[in-house]
Amino acid sequence: MILELTAPINDPYSPKPAGARLKVEYIDSIGQIHGVWLPPHGGSIAIIPEVDHYIVIEP
Repeated sequence: MILELTAPINDPYSPKPAGARLKVEYIDSIGQIHGVWLPPHGGSIAIIPEVDHYIVIEP
């Protein structure tokens, strides 16, 4: 599954702009979505469904 941010993640160590895409690898026990940020973005920050804004690009 690929998710695309519709609003930026303003993390001081790994910020992500709106439009950044994450290829989902797993969802942890507290519901955070982890995966690989597609180029040109990198890092390891998770998407938090209750906080971050995103859409599903590819199921």
